[in-house]
Amino acid sequence: YLFPRYWAAKTFGETWADEIGKIKHEFFLLANSGKPEYMIKTPVTTAEAENKIRRYEQLAKATTTLGKKIPSRLKDAWYQLIEYPVLGSYYMNQKSWYARKSVMLAKYGDAAALQYAEKAKKAHEEIGRITKRYNKEIANGKWDGIMVEQIKARWFNMSMPPVATDSSLAAAKSQPLVAAPAEAVPFMISAASYTSKKDKPGYKLTRFKGLGISGEGISIMPFTAPPISDSAVESAPYLEYTTRLVLGYATILTKFLPTHAINSKYKLRYGISVNGSKPQVINIEGADQWRKGWSTNVLGGYNAGESKHRITQPGGSTIRI
Repeated sequence: YLFPRYWAAKTFGETWADEIGKIKHEFFLLANSGKPEYMIKTPVTTAEAENKIRRYEQLAKATTTLGKKIPSRLKDAWYQLIEYPVLGSYYMNQKSWYARKSVMLAKYGDAAALQYAEKAKKAHEEIGRITKRYNKEIANGKWDGIMVEQIKARWFNMSMPPVATDSSLAAAKSQPLVAAPAEAVPFMISAASYTSKKDKPGYKLTRFKGLGISGEGISIMPFTAPPISDSAVESAPYLEYTTRLVLGYATILTKFLPTHAINSKYKLRYGISVNGSKPQVINIEGADQWRKGWSTNVLGGYNAGESKHRITQPGGSTIRI
């Protein structure tokens, strides 16, 4: 995670290295949780999408503010390598999410759908504006044609996606209206915020800064440590997280980097238990991962396993992974 600062110093000089390093770090961190060009398809909650757009807005402001200080001789490089990627990601997230939200709201006859449709269109226009500058203005058009804003493919959409219209809103209002279903609001525990951990001889749980959707990931080291059998899961090294879970049934989605087992001798598994229950062993590399699962994993920036747990005691709960 130190490389962005090193790269910035080599490319733009020590004067701007710290600020550029922070911009690149946040840029990559945001992209880790879903690539901007795939936002139209990435599974995401309202809270997650809007928090991401707020962070992109702050990043865009920091980028344009610093850009005003960059010397003229470096302006073209700055725009190509820093400003265009940041602004393009910001507007792409806006366009995709606001388009999705406008369609969702129109379905339930909410007039705010048209406001979000206009926001999506505005973001799409901004992508065209900054792309024109990239192609036609910087370095006297040296990179003309490298970037385009009108591409449509299976998993991403750089063209204008569908949005709510007066007619779609009117059509929804002509039908018996139903209230939009309440959206479940999940909470996230970052990998590095464990309350306790236990290593084993030959297995060390190691933190990696700058890796993963929360900015700090954890993995077993060395990668070549012998696999642990399902029957011996309770003897494996573990992390514990303390949180509050309501009585009833809880669904826990555990997210990992989108990857595969290192070779055919290994699997890709984790064990999980809550409040001392028998561990469930989850295989996150099933037979379908090379087909339908892999594309989704790359788009969202993670591979996930899901487990369900019965919570029978009130108060704090301990999750062991």
